[in-house]
Amino acid sequence: MKQIIRLVKKDLKKCVFQIENNPDWELVGVRTLRGGRGKYELYKQGKLQYSMEQGIFLWCAFWIACILFLTLFKIAVEERILLMGILCWVIPIVLFFVDRPFIFYKDGIRCGYSKRPRMKRKLHALFDFYFEQQIYRVILHSHGVHSLLKNDTQVAVYKRFGLGSYLVRCSEEIYSRTDLLILFAAFVELDQTMDTIADSTPETTMVMGDQFSEYGRWRPDDELNEEPFLDEQGRANVFLSDESGVPIKRHYKEKKGFFRRNRKG
Repeated sequence: MKQIIRLVKKDLKKCVFQIENNPDWELVGVRTLRGGRGKYELYKQGKLQYSMEQGIFLWCAFWIACILFLTLFKIAVEERILLMGILCWVIPIVLFFVDRPFIFYKDGIRCGYSKRPRMKRKLHALFDFYFEQQIYRVILHSHGVHSLLKNDTQVAVYKRFGLGSYLVRCSEEIYSRTDLLILFAAFVELDQTMDTIADSTPETTMVMGDQFSEYGRWRPDDELNEEPFLDEQGRANVFLSDESGVPIKRHYKEKKGFFRRNRKG
């Protein structure tokens, strides 16, 4: 089964996503601090259903600790200014590597959260979301592809096209959950993609040493006769039209040890 998720509105801080041919569901994504805090609101027929928000606790905790440090230790004014200047550079760098969880809210009540799984390779792009007594895992791959697992079973794989839209191949189990399909497309676009490849083609993105590339080759039972998004080497195997998301044909020719990509269709 397939769904197409469209980025219908975009500016520096706000994006709006919809499922093609189904305007009932809409996601509004907002970043209140560049790369530091995000909020996603799911609407059905204009009514808010639930939201997923990234808190600012870590920012507050760091600055409160700094203020207490400067208050308890009466250092010279010159040293205080120097230290504050150093902290202004160090804190954003530290926060970049610190997990900043998202919290799900429904009717103002906390109903879920996100968590980075413990991995030997800390920089691998895995994200776990605990919601509705289920565990959803998002895994990023190269070439604008990311996967969605539900309780360790794959239910969808996404392929980015254009400047922020996604073709989704999904199982029958998740097909009717339009809200979740939009949510995990918007999360990857706003939190992981927008600042890095917004003006380039999805094929240029790379996840070095992808341990989970087999998930990028997954297909639902009704699409086993179609080509997977990634090939055995983790290269792009399916290319999509920037406008329609329809697969187009390309092939590789080997020449002097390099692959030259030709476009057809």
